[in-house]
Amino acid sequence: MSEGKSKTKLYGNEVKALNKKIKNNPEDPNFYSDRGKAYAKSGFYAEAMEDFTKAVELDPKYVDAYNNRALTCYEQEKYDKAIMDFTKAIELDPKNENAHKFRDVSYERLRKKK
Repeated sequence: MSEGKSKTKLYGNEVKALNKKIKNNPEDPNFYSDRGKAYAKSGFYAEAMEDFTKAVELDPKYVDAYNNRALTCYEQEKYDKAIMDFTKAIELDPKNENAHKFRDVSYERLRKKK
């Protein structure tokens, strides 16, 4: 089995487990964020974005969900959207070093893209 297929299977099992948790606790943003991370690790970015968005809808102060959504945008070279979410994460947690670092890199890459 190739590494890509084994990763998809690994995170697919994680997604299945999180689907059950979400079914039992549909208002818990942590489960959506965790499932979003599993989707992103498998390369299912659209599904990941949906879950991170649902997590921030349920908890507008959920810093990790903004960070994860921003990182998913960053991975897809959607730097303008990444910057918006990194900025929101920084507003909520000004000491968030990763958000500062990746926002700076996103600005740099966005400038190079233009």
